[in-house]
Amino acid sequence: MNTSFIKLLYGWPKPYIRDQDLATIFFMDDKRRYDTVKYAMKKGLLSQIRRGLYLIQRPYQKMHHDEFEIAQAIYGPSYISLESALSYHGWIPEKVNACTSSTVKRSKEFITDIANFTYSHTPLKSFMIQVRRVETSDSTFLIAEPWKAVADHIYVRNRSWGSLADMISDMRIDEDSLLETDVRQLENLSTSYASVKVRKLLAKFYIEILNGHKGNRRQNFSI
Repeated sequence: MNTSFIKLLYGWPKPYIRDQDLATIFFMDDKRRYDTVKYAMKKGLLSQIRRGLYLIQRPYQKMHHDEFEIAQAIYGPSYISLESALSYHGWIPEKVNACTSSTVKRSKEFITDIANFTYSHTPLKSFMIQVRRVETSDSTFLIAEPWKAVADHIYVRNRSWGSLADMISDMRIDEDSLLETDVRQLENLSTSYASVKVRKLLAKFYIEILNGHKGNRRQNFSI
């Protein structure tokens, strides 16, 4: 293991590195790249997240790894959604056991030393609606807005609640967080999500909100 490779890892701008990055570094010399990665893993400098993707280990790791960014490096195109997004936005109180994402590709799961990553297929037509980019000092990732995460949840988990109150109770959603939402996002999804079933249920929630959820909470929504 030469010192130049160690310096490369120490100065790498991400906590992970891909095979295509290494191919460029080693000028497409596949044998040299393979031998170097194998030796780096043996010495504990790298650990494999999945084939072709490696986590740089401490003390060479420049920054803390973010599960959400790693999720999009593992399998894409994808964005954080479902329970992970709802937890991130403070809508559900529970810590999520797996990092959950939506993808236009087929559903898949990766069990790694970092976390379990699950990817659920959602419709291409509405894939990037209400998905935003989050940038922090250490990471960058795409995540669904709260109502989009709910829409994906309905689609993926095949949910059919009878009312907004049923959804809040079943998912243990923090009602105060829901009441602070911009209901125009819900209106937009109720007309643009690709699934008819999802659109109908979201439209039902929207009407309930306009009519005053629980009879006296309408004024708390951003309309």
